[in-house]
Amino acid sequence: MADEFWKPLRNSLAPIQRRQDIFIAGINDVDKNTEWVCSMGHLMGLFDNDWLGIKPNYKMVNLKCCEIHELKNDKIIESHILIDLLDLIFQTGINPIHKS
Repeated sequence: MADEFWKPLRNSLAPIQRRQDIFIAGINDVDKNTEWVCSMGHLMGLFDNDWLGIKPNYKMVNLKCCEIHELKNDKIIESHILIDLLDLIFQTGINPIHKS
């Protein structure tokens, strides 16, 4: 994960900064009373190098992201990260969605 995702991202958005907008946590009664923690926000930086085949716009971008972690015995046992790549592409001036 570090070599294939985070290092290339840090190379593309420099200097990268994480801004947390929402932080929530709680027990999920539907799924065996599991405990979840969620952080939503932005990764910000100057988009100066290609990332995942997306061409840079050489401007500040706000990469929307959400991290979700499942806890058990006060330890993270499962994690997910959701990245809004479509919005990043929009910020570069490209609309990859065909008109309806």
